[in-house]
Amino acid sequence: MTNFILIVISSLLLIWIKPYIFFALLPGSILWYGGTQLERVENKLIQSLSTPFLITFSLISGYLILGMMSGFLGDYSLEKVLDKAVITNMDLKSEHYQGASFDIGDFDNSISGILSKLPAAINAALFRPYLWETYNLTMLFSGLENFVMLAFSVYLLIKLRVYNLFRLMFRHRILFFTVYFSLFFAFSVGLTTSNFGSLVRYKIPAIPFFIISLMIISSSYKEMKSDDYSKQIIKE
Repeated sequence: MTNFILIVISSLLLIWIKPYIFFALLPGSILWYGGTQLERVENKLIQSLSTPFLITFSLISGYLILGMMSGFLGDYSLEKVLDKAVITNMDLKSEHYQGASFDIGDFDNSISGILSKLPAAINAALFRPYLWETYNLTMLFSGLENFVMLAFSVYLLIKLRVYNLFRLMFRHRILFFTVYFSLFFAFSVGLTTSNFGSLVRYKIPAIPFFIISLMIISSSYKEMKSDDYSKQIIKE
């Protein structure tokens, strides 16, 4: 009961201070909690088969909860947030910001229009400005940080492939949360920001979770390869 009260109080404070962070945290938190409960099931087959349903349930639950909280969220309600994304994106591409701006392309306020910019928005938030897009010393440091994250991410994707990435997420349920939150938050920031100066500031909450995800994936992959090798030796 104490934990539930603390969660409610923390959620209310977060909505009051930074409602968009609560917006990004909710589905991932449900997914993480559901994953920890699923770990108590001893049957591995049931665990594997239940995971896609858990992901779907988490997303739908998050959507419905946010819908019920529309009046409380104000400008960040589901009814307004898509319109706000389009307006903010267009405003930051105005002539006032020229020289420090970038463009992921135009989109409308429909779900399909927003999702069509998913790869470009995530890429922009996590990995831009590229080194050749920096124009001052401060931006150069950001470009170097982005280059390191991009290189490490590409390296892990090549090493793991999609199949092994999901294997790791099944073994370490916290990855459900860190990966989801960092990518969802990056998508939100990349979608609504077209100025590098603003981008560097707004994406700060996503970066620690993304780096944590990369480190967990890297170390867990080494453990998984070691376990697979040990099982192969035992069979032989």
